[in-house]
Amino acid sequence: MEPHPSGLGAHVPLPEYVENMRKIAIHLKSLSHKTRIIFLTAPPVNEAQMAEVFG
Repeated sequence: MEPHPSGLGAHVPLPEYVENMRKIAIHLKSLSHKTRIIFLTAPPVNEAQMAEVFG
């Protein structure tokens, strides 16, 4: 897998992320009319604090 062309590593631009999540939701909902979807994510990480605490 090639790095993202933005050069920001694992970063995905917000519009691309939103579109990807929309496609995932549409696919899952197409599997059943009764399907309900809840997306859960981890809370934001304070990278500066993590570096300070864990080096």
